[in-house]
Amino acid sequence: MTGLKIILGLIGLGIVVFVHELGHFIAARLAGIDVEAFSIGWGKPILKKKIGTVEYRLGLFPLGGYCKMRGESDYKVIWDNKKNGIEPEPGTFFAAKPWKRIIAAFAGPLFNFFFAILALSVIWGRGKEVETLENRIVLVADIDGQSYPSDKSGLLTGDRIITINGKQINNYRDMQENIALNPDKDLSLTVLRDSRQHDLAIRPTLDKSGAGKIGVYPWVTPTVQAVRAGSPAEKALLQPGDRILGIQQQTPVGGSDEAASQETLLGDSDDFTSQEMLLGDSDEVASQEALLGGSDEATSQETLLGDSDDFTSQETLAGEEIAYEELPYTVAFLRIFKDKQPENFSLIFEREGITQTAEFRNITFISGQPDLGIEYPSVRFKTPALSFPAAVAAGCREAVKTFAISAKSLGLLFKKNIDHIQAVSGPARITYMLGNYAVDGFAKDAATGFVYALNFLALISIALCLMNLLPLPILDGGMIILYLVEMIKRGPIHPKAVSVFQTAGMVIIFGLMIFAAFSDVLFFIGR
Repeated sequence: MTGLKIILGLIGLGIVVFVHELGHFIAARLAGIDVEAFSIGWGKPILKKKIGTVEYRLGLFPLGGYCKMRGESDYKVIWDNKKNGIEPEPGTFFAAKPWKRIIAAFAGPLFNFFFAILALSVIWGRGKEVETLENRIVLVADIDGQSYPSDKSGLLTGDRIITINGKQINNYRDMQENIALNPDKDLSLTVLRDSRQHDLAIRPTLDKSGAGKIGVYPWVTPTVQAVRAGSPAEKALLQPGDRILGIQQQTPVGGSDEAASQETLLGDSDDFTSQEMLLGDSDEVASQEALLGGSDEATSQETLLGDSDDFTSQETLAGEEIAYEELPYTVAFLRIFKDKQPENFSLIFEREGITQTAEFRNITFISGQPDLGIEYPSVRFKTPALSFPAAVAAGCREAVKTFAISAKSLGLLFKKNIDHIQAVSGPARITYMLGNYAVDGFAKDAATGFVYALNFLALISIALCLMNLLPLPILDGGMIILYLVEMIKRGPIHPKAVSVFQTAGMVIIFGLMIFAAFSDVLFFIGR
């Protein structure tokens, strides 16, 4: 399965890179600039074919690519030969006027943006399926005992957040988006509590991953929606519709106090994906939930079950009273399993009004969480299929919105106390995330997998567009600035200045690549 994820991820990343380089290629040809090579991937070509004057290549390392234009390195050659000027030949890069070179440089990011619009328009044209959670919350403070903006503001577990700054909040995803993008800003909330509305003020803090958090989890009622084949839950004969009431160590009332006080808990499998809980790429959404919730152990890939110190109950089972810890919502288990991970426990549940018990034995834990294989309810809805003009308009709006959100998120990386290793993803992690997202979608059905893949490709394409427009040497944005200076100066820039500019850019980009690779290594070690 991991191999399939990597393959699909590489294909997806290759598509995005191909679109980017295709933009450069088409613009260069239209500007009268000769293209020597067009490559997907870096390193020694493993496949190549020359058509006309262009050699098309597939590089050894399938991450990235390039469009090599004739004469684009002339400035470096001139400076190495200690010359002060350049006399470009017709058809070479620097023979083109500065504004044509700007178009050639800008076309790559522009094509990525157009591709994102196309992908999003297709999704809106067929109807957009959304899966998320309710807007009801559980305070992290009630789980780990620490303090967060949520409890300081007066929020309570069980509250439903219905507006943020006057904007309607329909589900947990809406809440994530509004909180994550507004760290260190005062927000006004309207919450529904006991059928009455309350107005509160809150100020999200900046998470180390670069987004706002207030310290809440989604409230998920522990009713079994699905059971993974071959999982401990299936072996324990749990069925969809079972309502989990609590957990105990199979100690009846009157048993030893020590046994009765033992903490046990139910969780789910690491394989329980974001498509079963939240909309979006599993790693992208998981990070947002962690930002809101603040617990390193919580991810949207796992729906968790736990209890509260104040929740105990008794039921009659087979003529015998049993005591157990109630589980009103799933995420409470994080506190219970913080210090202990029992292999064996009993689960108390209700089926058709009858209280029953299910025994779990030799349970394994993944990243501190029990692997049981239970899927819990989520909120699912589908937008109506739009006509072609309406779908394109919706795709344009979403692409612009995503670009703005990405730019804002990028700006947050320059704030203090950001864990850049956690916040920055390199090509390897992006490839894995893309492949994982596609596999999760195709596991449902082909149409869903196609939509999931298109959605993530749109996000990556916009990210590539934004990153390449940064005013850093070597990147498209940096080169555009260089050619703008040339236009303003009304003459060529001295080769030494260009050489220094490009050398600095190579050092910066190489440093960023090393950092991103290091970040990816730590990510995969952590998994």
